[in-house]
Amino acid sequence: MSSQQEREAKLAVLNDFELPEVAPFTLDSPVEKRLDATYVDTDDFRLARRGITLRYRTDSSEQEPSGWTLKLPEGGEQFISRQERFFPGEPGVVPTEVSQLVGGLVGDRSLGPVAHMVTDRQERIVRDGTERLAALTDDRVSTGDRYFREIEVELVGDADPERLQPLLDHLTNAGARRATNRSKLHTVLGPTASLPALPVVETLTKRSTAADLVRHAIGKSTNRLIEQSFALQLSGGDIETVHQARVATRRLRSDLRTFRRLFDPDWVESLREELRWIASPLGAVRDLDVMVDRLAGVTRTMNAADQPHGDALVDRLRAQRATALEQLLQSLHEPRFSALIGRLIDASEHAPFTEEANGKAAKVLIPVVKHPWRRLRAEVKQLDDPPTDEALHEVRIKAKRARYALEAAEPVLGKSAERHAEAIAELQGVLGDLHDTAVAQDRLRQIGGSYADPQAALVVGTLIGWEQAQHDLLRQQWESIWEKASKKKLRRWAG
Repeated sequence: MSSQQEREAKLAVLNDFELPEVAPFTLDSPVEKRLDATYVDTDDFRLARRGITLRYRTDSSEQEPSGWTLKLPEGGEQFISRQERFFPGEPGVVPTEVSQLVGGLVGDRSLGPVAHMVTDRQERIVRDGTERLAALTDDRVSTGDRYFREIEVELVGDADPERLQPLLDHLTNAGARRATNRSKLHTVLGPTASLPALPVVETLTKRSTAADLVRHAIGKSTNRLIEQSFALQLSGGDIETVHQARVATRRLRSDLRTFRRLFDPDWVESLREELRWIASPLGAVRDLDVMVDRLAGVTRTMNAADQPHGDALVDRLRAQRATALEQLLQSLHEPRFSALIGRLIDASEHAPFTEEANGKAAKVLIPVVKHPWRRLRAEVKQLDDPPTDEALHEVRIKAKRARYALEAAEPVLGKSAERHAEAIAELQGVLGDLHDTAVAQDRLRQIGGSYADPQAALVVGTLIGWEQAQHDLLRQQWESIWEKASKKKLRRWAG
């Protein structure tokens, strides 16, 4: 696989359009090509609706190699930026690497041809003096039953797009009009390919039912999981994308638990079990990310004699993270993950709700949201003095459920639900940090027991001591934060 960044502006022109003079620029003599492209997508255009295209293309002039191209949008205004990834392969057979990469985008649907285009292209290099600034392509596109023409101005290297503005002005003054910077596929497929990405998250109103709100919550988190799991693969395991994908799975599992009385029980438990499956490798990588970040900061402050041992320990954790990431990526490439995404998209559209879910959201959700809040209060009330770390971890889990329930219901329960969720989030954050210190100490003790070098073992002991100090500090903080959350004005769901 190879890749490159594409920055281009598109202009729509009539069939009789003539290129104008473009001084102070000059245009090289045109190079002619005939490009034959087959575009592949699902039958409901799940790639195109996210601005992504996948095609197999050949060049009859053999100036460009045949193969598969995956185009990913990244933004921009006058010159839109796209990432292009190229894959060798044969026509009609999507390479395994590509199908694995887009598996979470297409879900349980199959990829197949959705459009075929033949493009007669004239390509001219745009120069300022002898400097190459851009490639101007004049494309005449035929789909068999449709014909259109467009001009593309693609920047060369790191050329400044501002320098090409006079060229765009020449073209528009001659009759070209700025296009929407959509791909040729979007032009051919029309409005259907420009619908919102699946799952579609509908806007909620005062008349929304409980089912509407739950579909809304599932749809938002499913979109987040789709986007972040795809970005995770593209980035090779970026720390923040791992975190966001994990948060998406946590919210989905929590929401399905909170609102389970509104679903068919067998259906909801089966879906939660599949989410638990993918949450496990996500959690393994995320936990190591947190630990590496924490300990790397401490080892940088160590004295010169201890720092090499500290750095070696952090490197050991990074190696464990690399192994965990490889296992995570394998999970994302499994058909099981694609099937899970398909189920989640389906759930956001027509989950098997009970009759109760058809009631008005605000009325139905008050007792539903009360339940995790009451469970949280009861968990805190029964704590020993002092509470164990395990017990505080249970408080954290119940705080997370109460927070997610309020955040899911906030569109219909209002700002007070949002403020209450924020207060619980602060509690969840402190208890999460407390749990991280406990996990770090356990892992450090395991590592320290394997060291024969006394100096290395001493460094591990120093790190354990630092984690214990953080642990003690956090234990002093959580109660005051809980007091603030528990005294929050809670209105209808406080009982």
